[in-house]
Amino acid sequence: MGGYIGGRLAQDGRDVTFIARGPHLQAILTQGLSVSSISGDFTVHPAKAFPNPHEIGAVDLVLCCVKSWQLSQIVRDMQPLMGPETVVIPIQNGVEAHTTLSRTLHPEQILPGLCRIISFVEAPGRIRHAGADPYLAFGELNGRKTPRVENVARAFAGSQGLTVEVSQDILADLWKKFMLIAPWGVSALSPVRQLPLERKVRGEDRPE
Repeated sequence: MGGYIGGRLAQDGRDVTFIARGPHLQAILTQGLSVSSISGDFTVHPAKAFPNPHEIGAVDLVLCCVKSWQLSQIVRDMQPLMGPETVVIPIQNGVEAHTTLSRTLHPEQILPGLCRIISFVEAPGRIRHAGADPYLAFGELNGRKTPRVENVARAFAGSQGLTVEVSQDILADLWKKFMLIAPWGVSALSPVRQLPLERKVRGEDRPE
């Protein structure tokens, strides 16, 4: 998610810095960030990337795109990025990301958000967007359209291959997404129906 959304912002001329490590970082620094997308391929080159937030300093906007179980650690690593006006948008699945971040960050620094996209790191320095129309929503918990919400919306205005909306009820939207994806993780085991032996012997239930 971070590679795709950050890539689209950089494609639009925004000053974007990626945090990456290992071969992925080296590929971005030497070859740029390449995105293969059903909405159109593109490459950001040169692309700014660092392995450590300490090397970046305070920024205007942080897109927090790690997995939910990584939030408790990443919020501590995020501190060097935080300035007095910095806004953090977490876009994890679930409904608790903003609550987890608020245990360390001031709640006023966080705008809850959500994203819809099917994407993954295909190879070092390469992102593949494989499905779903990329969509990002964020908003204040009270639904107000505050100056910081408007500032973030302006930063995304005109971005190609990405629909961005300000939510008037972000908690409801988070729950709607959670209710949509929750059944994907549910599985059930159904016992195989035992056929009468005489029917098996006659071959009546052989598959076509």
